[in-house]
Amino acid sequence: MTVFVIGSRIKSMLIPSIIKPFVRVLILFLLCVNLTAPGLSLAAEFESALFARTCLVVQETHAADAVPKTTLFDGQARPGPGKTLALYVDASIDAYVVAAALDSNRELAHGWLPQMVELEPWQGARLPQEGAAWVWDETPRPFEIQVLFLGKEEPGIGELEKLVGALRLSGDDLDLRRMQTKRLRQMLDAWMQQARPSNFDAGQTPRAWGGVLRGLKFPWKQNSQKIDLDDHGRGFFIYPVEAATATP
Repeated sequence: MTVFVIGSRIKSMLIPSIIKPFVRVLILFLLCVNLTAPGLSLAAEFESALFARTCLVVQETHAADAVPKTTLFDGQARPGPGKTLALYVDASIDAYVVAAALDSNRELAHGWLPQMVELEPWQGARLPQEGAAWVWDETPRPFEIQVLFLGKEEPGIGELEKLVGALRLSGDDLDLRRMQTKRLRQMLDAWMQQARPSNFDAGQTPRAWGGVLRGLKFPWKQNSQKIDLDDHGRGFFIYPVEAATATP
């Protein structure tokens, strides 16, 4: 009887040792299997704990359409009647994101005001925020949409927030707006020299969306550009928009 009890204890001690290799294999398998959004694996997520995502889309609304249609912005996108641009963003950490459209003269493209929002981890946001729109009915000269992510503790955040707010209140005072825009450019340029760059390649847009979506929520995360952030939470991405005539 004693022998049996001892034998049972030995078996109970051996079983965990026997299954340990299988547990390791299972963990590795789970890291490689897609358990989140389609096309996004846990292994890819863990490549960098500090990163953000951004996705620029074209939204088009016509009088005959009950709901707007949404397409992914790429090198073939063209302005036109009823078209607007929208930017989706999120980050893996607490962060701020600022987006500004600057033309070849380093002025605010189309008069679009810069946008700034505070992000919590994985809590996405859409820019421009409610009440504003990036109307894209023409592109007389090329411009860039600069997207900059900053950590919550980044020095200068307070000044940047005040500047973005002041631009909204500048109204028709063009001289004041030029001065404010110049200061905004200086701040963005200084941060971008320190931050990690990520460049847009319209020919290699990851997980490119091949069609048009109406009414349903656009799957922007599956079509996003990944931006690696540095240890301070800084990173940026630039969308170049070429000069183009409007499509009917």
